[in-house]
Amino acid sequence: MIRTIFLLAYLFTINHNAIASTSALLLLDMEKYFIIEYEGSEDLVQRNKEKLQALIKEQIFLIRLAKKNNIPILATLYGTWGKVLPSLQKELNGYNKLTIVRKENNNLFANEPGNEEHREQALNFLRKYSVSSLVVIGANGGACVKSTIVGALEHSYEIKAYPKGIIDFNHSEYLYPYYLNDFAKIDGEKLLDLSPMPFEELDDAIFIEKLFTN
Repeated sequence: MIRTIFLLAYLFTINHNAIASTSALLLLDMEKYFIIEYEGSEDLVQRNKEKLQALIKEQIFLIRLAKKNNIPILATLYGTWGKVLPSLQKELNGYNKLTIVRKENNNLFANEPGNEEHREQALNFLRKYSVSSLVVIGANGGACVKSTIVGALEHSYEIKAYPKGIIDFNHSEYLYPYYLNDFAKIDGEKLLDLSPMPFEELDDAIFIEKLFTN
């Protein structure tokens, strides 16, 4: 009887981990430089202080949720601009299912000169954990978040965007949008028929918690 119980518990653990491992948290470009060191950013930070605090609170919650449920976390930095914001890095430290990639393109998955190595690093990490679905948070909404979502879709990843965890430091009001009504326009480089929008927005962390614990 005891042996049967242990066997069932073991099989449940394997099955649970296999399901959960299909999801990963993608944290894009939350760098100190973009937030408080970029020219003219000091005034924007003061103007949008509450928005920034709310954003970081949501991101920390998702990082902790991912760690609690043994979900892989893929974080990115843009070029050599800096490091992950200290309050977020503190949450990431010591997690064994974390990798931080320094990309050289708005689109993490761009197969372009200078970015190939970083692209492969990200893809190999996601393959290692059999990831098929990405929960996306970070910055900047109208640039790297938007372009990386398109790149992830082109690699057949399922996307769950969490607006409360997305922001655009290039916008005077810190609005997060990847401009939903204009999502097809990718920096004027290419147009995609994305109607209806081929990814899902989750407007409450409870939905992500269910996804991570499925």
